[in-house]
Amino acid sequence: MQWQARPLRRDEIDRFRSKIAEYCIGAVVSHDSYLINLGSPEDAVLEKSLHAFADEIDRCEQLGIRHLVFHPGSHIGSGESAGLRRITQSLNEVLSQSRSYATQVLVETTAGQGSNLGYRFEQLTEILTGVREKKRIGICVDTCHLFAAGYDLRTRKAYERTFRQLDEVVGLQQVKAFHLNDSKKGLGSRVDRPPTLARVSWVWNRFGFS
Repeated sequence: MQWQARPLRRDEIDRFRSKIAEYCIGAVVSHDSYLINLGSPEDAVLEKSLHAFADEIDRCEQLGIRHLVFHPGSHIGSGESAGLRRITQSLNEVLSQSRSYATQVLVETTAGQGSNLGYRFEQLTEILTGVREKKRIGICVDTCHLFAAGYDLRTRKAYERTFRQLDEVVGLQQVKAFHLNDSKKGLGSRVDRPPTLARVSWVWNRFGFS
């Protein structure tokens, strides 16, 4: 919850990478700072967000972290269309600075609380379509956020309907990770309230979960 982070030391990077290898961890997912808002209409906030997001990507690259999950952003009154355009512009600006990097950024599905964007599959598609570096971006499905946004997961039939829609609108090939959470609030509440300490992250690949 701060704009700047202390630079990583070489010994910290080496120790992190060695532990990943030692414990045979196939993939690591990181989440960016909650202060970052790539859709902000306020120039000062957006400038800080761009710098902080670029730093998050750089730190992941140093540590060998394959996926960086981020909330797309909030329009803060400027309107959803303007917010989505600014998010896309922000992503293009940041990703153009790190074209040689392997770290992939993952747009997380949101509950749509307040002016948060990314709560509809169509919004995710708009962001993915507008990003030029297609290989550098995917999505992370948060089940609490998905449910709160109005996508039912309570039964097998409902789950299949929701993921069929996700495939039709976004494409399952874009899903690279999951945050598996229950929700304290009801279907379509647009309120992000996962139970405490209930989050489990999974990385999705073409062979299934890993």
